Amino acid sequence: MRVLLLRRVLFPAAAAALVLLCYWRGLPGPLLLDDYPVLGPLLSDGHLASDWRAQIFSTTGPLGRPVAMLSFVANAALSGTAYVEWKAVNLALHLAVGAALWWLARGLMAATRVPAQRRAGAAGLLCMLWLVHPLQVSTVLYTVQRMTELSALFAVLGMGAYVAGRRALQEGRPGWGAIGAAYLLCLPLAAFSKESGLLLPGYLAAIELTVFRAAGAQRRRLLLLHGVTFVLPALLVAVYYATHVETALLAPYAARGMSLGGRVLTECRVLVRYLAEIVLPVRGAFGFFHDDLVISTGWLTPPSTALSAAFLAALLAGALRQAGRLPLVALGVLLFFAGHAMESTIFPLELMFEHRNYLPSFGVLLASCGVLLALGGRHARFATAAAGTAIALCAVLTWSEAGLWARLETLMPASYALHPRSESAAANLAEVLAANRRYTKAIEIVGTIATPGAALHERYLRCKRDGRLPPGALPAALLDREPTLRTYAVTGLIELAKLGLDEACQYDVAEFRALLATAVAKPVAFGVQRYKLRIYQAHFAWQRGEREAALALLDAAHGEQPRDPIPALLATEWSLAMGDVPRAGRYLALARELAPERADFRAMIADLEQRHAAAAQR
Repeated sequence: MRVLLLRRVLFPAAAAALVLLCYWRGLPGPLLLDDYPVLGPLLSDGHLASDWRAQIFSTTGPLGRPVAMLSFVANAALSGTAYVEWKAVNLALHLAVGAALWWLARGLMAATRVPAQRRAGAAGLLCMLWLVHPLQVSTVLYTVQRMTELSALFAVLGMGAYVAGRRALQEGRPGWGAIGAAYLLCLPLAAFSKESGLLLPGYLAAIELTVFRAAGAQRRRLLLLHGVTFVLPALLVAVYYATHVETALLAPYAARGMSLGGRVLTECRVLVRYLAEIVLPVRGAFGFFHDDLVISTGWLTPPSTALSAAFLAALLAGALRQAGRLPLVALGVLLFFAGHAMESTIFPLELMFEHRNYLPSFGVLLASCGVLLALGGRHARFATAAAGTAIALCAVLTWSEAGLWARLETLMPASYALHPRSESAAANLAEVLAANRRYTKAIEIVGTIATPGAALHERYLRCKRDGRLPPGALPAALLDREPTLRTYAVTGLIELAKLGLDEACQYDVAEFRALLATAVAKPVAFGVQRYKLRIYQAHFAWQRGEREAALALLDAAHGEQPRDPIPALLATEWSLAMGDVPRAGRYLALARELAPERADFRAMIADLEQRHAAAAQR
């Protein structure tokens, strides 16, 4: 009875308490980076925005991620700007994923005939290690990564349901209901939390291949199920990208400053680095930013590329070969590779992020657990001691890491110290320093990065410090080193434009307008960026009295983003200022057609309608 109480109550309570202790210091941390564009529109004056329904489908992914966005809507309604409560929800979800993984691990161990007396303890230690692993900090404390957590939660529940259903079928009991729930309920919930949830059929196929091996009377149905849900979709995706290589793959890479081949080769090194960080987590290996990663340009440049690819191939081949003898080890390896099939392969995303290991890291830990279980009961004490030591060390690292996330003033310097050649780390540290009016130090930091974005950031900081830039400080040649204009450079141009238009910084406006024109003529990473630059070109033209040119630039901006109402709203206002009432009426009609259901746009439309009606009566 005491043992049962320990397993069912005290151990889970102790695990939850340890996780809370590790993360508690980081909960008061601020919003970061992608938090602002995703979560910001949900709030208005600290409360849920009246147009929140228009924000349910996010632009951060092709499926809109409405499940995750609805959870953010609930936080906005209940918590407002008390972001500690938003992060507390993330932490609660982390614990929920850990509990779901425990259920899954026990089911897998039962299916692979791990002795009953060892299952609960082994699954508990495995999931506690996953919960306190320091690699998870950048998922739990980065508010927007709740999308990753929710997707993982439903994917794990789907795997657990599938395992339960398959075990029932093996024992002659009804199990298709649980298997159906995995596909019909958990899969859409996971995918509509984040697109990585679409990998669930791959996870289930890996479980079938290693743990169950499609044995028994249901073999034909199971093979058909996985053929329809995994093999066929995978083939369709492969055919699509094979027949749309130029538009779907090669063209987007131009904005990333690398080739498709370079990304695939580099990801071999990245995956090995992920494995090392999971198995041997050390503070020096972590970091919020990884854009300083050297891109592989060939199998031997750098030489670690070929070695990494060979290691990964051997690992995968070994796992498949040992699937019959060591099913948990094989499954863990396959789950790691399957978990990275979307974000660490051919698709033109950023090269490396720690949060991509949130679920794949469980695969690596499961494989390690499988090795220890294979040693047999006589080594149980050693395995338990090894797991306990790993949990203690990871808990200390996570507690330390979470403390850094409590404030930007601690997180950004630590990130920069780990990656001093990272453009993003330098830029974000400079912004923290500038917010504390340490402009000279901020200028020194960005001055170490030789990119157009850093050069523009340096000019912006000098503007903030000195209120002026000397003639010649903003030549068009600043952009020569960047064939495709990247986001950092576009941001620098926009911030400098704001300072100039507000007369907060004195610089040669003609020189800056020439720089803007050069930027607009370049390829950009995202089409919306050229649109934004044209808007600022129009503002400068209007400020200089070039009224027809300003309206023409707004028309060009509308052509870049034909569904955005801002150009039409501005053109209406400027046409009214010019006394051109008919033209203002045409722009106003377009603005009415385009303006989404947002309170700020409704107020602008109403104001312009009143002004237009008054002008028409005069």
